[in-house]
Amino acid sequence: MKKVFVLLGLATLVSCGKSGGGGGPVSPQESPVSFTLSATNQSVSLSGSFPVTVTLTSAMPGQGIRITTALVDQSTNLALPQGSPLESKATANQVSLTGLPEQHWCLATVTVTSVATATNSSSQSFTVVYK
Repeated sequence: MKKVFVLLGLATLVSCGKSGGGGGPVSPQESPVSFTLSATNQSVSLSGSFPVTVTLTSAMPGQGIRITTALVDQSTNLALPQGSPLESKATANQVSLTGLPEQHWCLATVTVTSVATATNSSSQSFTVVYK
């Protein structure tokens, strides 16, 4: 008889924990980050900087997004320093690649990450040259 009560008690505890009613706060899952860029492969810049619009196409994470840029000179394979990451809650954001060397193709990578969840991240790359 004791076994029946123990099993019944365990079943009650398990079912209460799964209901979400008394088990503490349940944090909602974020949608995977996705975005589009205004730039395409073989973009051409007429100066040493190149503006890019980053448009979030997924739901905005609750604490916003962080946008980072990276730039690598494909002739020398050197990373070219870029500015600090941009944190935002706006859907469309303007970032600028800086320090483009003349006549060198560069690989630009834009990464958008949830501020709250570092593993919720997406990247896109394109090439750009300063002519």
